[in-house]
Amino acid sequence: MKKLLILLFILFSNITFCGTWHIVVTVSESDAEIYVNGEKLGPAPQTIEIHHEECKTIEVRKIGFLTETRKWCIGLKDKGIQQPNKKEHIILRKDDAYDGSAKTGNANTDFAVEINKKLTGDDAWKIGNLIIKTYIDDIVQTDINTSYLMTAWKVQTFSGKTIRTRIIMKLGNSKPLTYKVKIESQYSDDEKASAKDDEKFKDWDRILKKYENLISEFQSRLGNK
Repeated sequence: MKKLLILLFILFSNITFCGTWHIVVTVSESDAEIYVNGEKLGPAPQTIEIHHEECKTIEVRKIGFLTETRKWCIGLKDKGIQQPNKKEHIILRKDDAYDGSAKTGNANTDFAVEINKKLTGDDAWKIGNLIIKTYIDDIVQTDINTSYLMTAWKVQTFSGKTIRTRIIMKLGNSKPLTYKVKIESQYSDDEKASAKDDEKFKDWDRILKKYENLISEFQSRLGNK
């Protein structure tokens, strides 16, 4: 009888160890989307299957919240990889960078401003410089002969995210005199990223609210009225 119990224990232990795990994933935000290995599974909750000696990367995404990522493996605990529980609850954190920004078509796009004919070229250049310096005063490249100006990257760090912004002004056309203004806005999911970590940043379709009046200011102070 004792041998039979030992055999049954070994048998059922192997089934649990070598079989498929079903992990029920719930999220603090019920309409968050769950992705498995980059493919959209659907809104929470979801049941995820992971086979023995298999790994899967789970991402939970929702606009306005930071993406949470988990890598779960079954049967690979000896390699220091996290093995999930049969039930996993993931809590999403608010994305402060999202709340401090606005979605706009002006991000990373040249915006043309036709200069008021009452202004000379020198006047327009000086006013454009003054407007930009009220937003970012660190200028890294400027050339009055080619009418080109570029600021340094201005970095703002949030919980779980880094945003960098810079402004470029350049000549768009001589007749009629037109300047092109661009707000370059990029984000990194690394809150410790520096302005020089180009490989960590991606273009963002939002700009921080502190810059959202820049284009309208160019239009009102330089544009044809």
